[in-house]
Amino acid sequence: MADREEARVEEIAGDDTKDKPLVRFIDAQDTVGGTTVPRSPRQYIDTESVCTMIKEAYANNKTLELCFDGQKLWKARPLKKQPMLDSENGITLNTLFQDPRRKLTLKQRRTLAVVLAHAILHYCESPWITEDWNKEHVNFFLTNNVPDLGKPYLSTHFRATNPGPPSVTDNMYTHPNPALLALGILLVELHSCKSIEELESELGDGDGNWVTAERQLDRMKDNVFQGYTNAIQACLNIDYFGLDDRPSLNDDRFRKLVIEKVVVPLEDELKIGFSVTPESLGVL
Repeated sequence: MADREEARVEEIAGDDTKDKPLVRFIDAQDTVGGTTVPRSPRQYIDTESVCTMIKEAYANNKTLELCFDGQKLWKARPLKKQPMLDSENGITLNTLFQDPRRKLTLKQRRTLAVVLAHAILHYCESPWITEDWNKEHVNFFLTNNVPDLGKPYLSTHFRATNPGPPSVTDNMYTHPNPALLALGILLVELHSCKSIEELESELGDGDGNWVTAERQLDRMKDNVFQGYTNAIQACLNIDYFGLDDRPSLNDDRFRKLVIEKVVVPLEDELKIGFSVTPESLGVL
């Protein structure tokens, strides 16, 4: 949770997202997405089980609001009851790729690219985003069967804190930061409006998602602004950082390089092309 400016994405906690209460993180200044939250009595979380608090929030049909002040985790008193979230009322990014009736506009795709890049900065190296996160973890609520593309949320399944060494995939190649690789693959999918599996079938190769993403990037280069392709390349190949150890976004040096080479080019393209800023998206 270190270095988290504010919690941008609302997470549904638990192994099963159906009928679970919302867990909302607020920053030390009592804001959520730029909106001021009135101060209320807080309870310092020490030995109390977070699972117990989630169950209590569920029983009372309320949002569980947590605040991290940089050192300690606090439980804030919920301000009002919230509707329960049902996974059946949402839709995944993968489903959108497969539905030609819901084709994403270029503006929507570039906006999602910026939001997901910031999600990596906030939640990578934590249980909220696992190394194998993908389009199935990116969800949207439906209103009258129309997805709210402006407010994606990430669903996750919590795992053991020490799951063991990562498995070797993609034709025996191992990326030094799998979560960043996953972002690069998502950026390729967003531009193509196709899943990496569909692209792999088109290209006729069986070398894995990483190789397919690189080959698709080569096909895209003449039809995409350089900033976007550079951002993808910086996700797929981390040749700008020493690889003696696995680079971590908890490392300030690596984090700054990822911001410079991945996040800023995506933000610049969205701002220049559509006059949309990170501030207006609430990701800063």
